[in-house]
Amino acid sequence: MKNSNMLKGVLVFLCTLALTGCGAGNGDTTGGTQGSPMNASTETGNGAQAGESKGNAEELLNACSLSGSVIEFTDGGCTINPTIDDGQTAKSAAAGHEDIADQVNVQYQEDCVFQTAVVDVASGNAELGAASLSDIKKSTKLVIYGDFTDFHNLMADRVIIWRYGQEG
Repeated sequence: MKNSNMLKGVLVFLCTLALTGCGAGNGDTTGGTQGSPMNASTETGNGAQAGESKGNAEELLNACSLSGSVIEFTDGGCTINPTIDDGQTAKSAAAGHEDIADQVNVQYQEDCVFQTAVVDVASGNAELGAASLSDIKKSTKLVIYGDFTDFHNLMADRVIIWRYGQEG
């Protein structure tokens, strides 16, 4: 039952990302509580320094500070169109129709860790691997950990490039 609920949650998130024409809402843009379920003291490590590892996609999303799509990017940060999750559905504004009031400016801290997560929708597992700043482009889906300095500014210490695929 737990796997079924997790699978439903991941599928809803996947469908929402595929159908981003629903518009922006005025809900919570944090995507969950701050902090990472996988830090350097866990057996899976942070992936970027320990090689590839596995994690639970739902836990990664629930623990992030922000998730969404890149609108603009620079070497020092990016602007995110946040994915707004009310617990039942996740939505974001369609590309080109983002509301400037909802956008979040992300600045990368000096020691920011960049990773990729390839999520298997069927199992809910996320295969984590090393990434770099140069992997972030416009429309890239990101899951970001860090601290908000105010509602529209986030200092990131971990950035995960979120992709969907299959295990194997």
